[in-house]
Amino acid sequence: GAILNEGNLMLDSVKITSSHASYGGGIFNNGILIAKKSTFKGNTASSKGGAIYNNGTLNMTRCTYDKNIISEGNTIYYGGSAIYSRGIIYLSDNNFTNNNHSPIFIKSIHYVELNTITSCIFTNINRTTSCIFCSYTKLFLSNSIFKNNHASEYSEIIYSESSTINMENNTFMNNSGD
Repeated sequence: GAILNEGNLMLDSVKITSSHASYGGGIFNNGILIAKKSTFKGNTASSKGGAIYNNGTLNMTRCTYDKNIISEGNTIYYGGSAIYSRGIIYLSDNNFTNNNHSPIFIKSIHYVELNTITSCIFTNINRTTSCIFCSYTKLFLSNSIFKNNHASEYSEIIYSESSTINMENNTFMNNSGD
């Protein structure tokens, strides 16, 4: 991948493109990562975290994730073409377009943390299990838009496996599943 973070990392208007790793094609985060107005495009991970693999704390504002992919694995447990997280995430005003295999995959180690996704847009997500996959976690999802997405392996846009998800003021338009 492009960056391994094991401390505190702040990104402002940074572009990470065409990077590759087994986990975290763009960034592997074990610390605290704060990013704003940054772009993650065309990054690839073999199994988890096409753009970002997160084991720490991730705070992303006004970032774009486009055409990030997971290159192997066809089960629901390979995912996070944009973000795979085993830590805590706070996402605000992010745009997810043309990513495959669950752009956001949250699998918490400790069920007590609350992950937050607010005012994000998910469009043209295809060949995926879901736009957001939650496993043993807590998520607050608000003011987000899900438009023109297709879930081919499962028929949902949001998948919850033993998770608690609270949703408020979200919009779902023209989504489909097999």
